[in-house]
Amino acid sequence: MNRFLPIAKKAAAVLLLAIVVSYVCDFCWLHIRMWKPSPNNPFETLTLDRYYAIAQKNSRVDYEPAPAQTVTCVHSLFPHAGYNPCWYVARQNGKPIPMLILPAFPVTSHHISSRK
Repeated sequence: MNRFLPIAKKAAAVLLLAIVVSYVCDFCWLHIRMWKPSPNNPFETLTLDRYYAIAQKNSRVDYEPAPAQTVTCVHSLFPHAGYNPCWYVARQNGKPIPMLILPAFPVTSHHISSRK
């Protein structure tokens, strides 16, 4: 019998409990701040500047500006109320959107009938 298995189970249970407790505390803190909100707390609207990364035939990438995107985010550690956390949304600013140009192939059906 493996003597590390009970230790690993306890460590996994403690880690899961810590994640659940931190989510519940984050949720409660968000709702406390929602009672008396300030202009950018707990929700904020960010404008993201994005770019299309278009792959060319010569293995180069052409960058074209995409329309600015307005995103509402929440100042918290975890996503709440259908909004991503602001720390995550801010990391997406300037991130290219990969675009692939796929060749047009005719759609053919290779249906094999089992009837005799």
